[in-house]
Amino acid sequence: MQKSNHYIILISWILLSCNSVTDKSKLNGDTVTNTSTLKNDSTALLVITVTHKFSDISKQDMFSLTLSGESILKGQILFKIVNSDNQIIYKKTFPAYDLLWDQADVITSVKLKEDTIVHRMKMFFAKNNFSEPAIKLISNFDPDSSEKGIWQDIKQDKTAIGFIYTHGYEGTYAIAYSKRSKKTVLYFSSD
Repeated sequence: MQKSNHYIILISWILLSCNSVTDKSKLNGDTVTNTSTLKNDSTALLVITVTHKFSDISKQDMFSLTLSGESILKGQILFKIVNSDNQIIYKKTFPAYDLLWDQADVITSVKLKEDTIVHRMKMFFAKNNFSEPAIKLISNFDPDSSEKGIWQDIKQDKTAIGFIYTHGYEGTYAIAYSKRSKKTVLYFSSD
């Protein structure tokens, strides 16, 4: 019974917030450089881009989500981070359906599922998903969620900026740019 109440509250929150997040030029303090629906390109349905410090604390990197495919529910999302030198430093693809998280079976309306995916894309780069220093919220090393060398590297770098995102049933991922390895690393994940 308590789990059902949780779902009702979550669905109500989604419905209310889907109406309040449309087309803002700022997203929780981060600059949205391009938020657009691309109707004339048959493969890109929605593109969200935000600039934020990540690989270099003195420069902005570009974070982007691109939804492509025949429809929102059947589409693929490309999550990409490009540094200030225009080099791709992170790239991950996952089904758009993964942004429904554990609500995929609870939300029965196709329109509500699509609205939820679009809303979660728009909130993907919310300011509270960035952490400075990277390992501030997750205090203890867990061998099931990270490699010890990567964890220690990011934990020791007090200037490392973390980005935490969710997709899939209950998947949470935390990434940061390792200055020592000169690449983006996964320092926490859970399923």
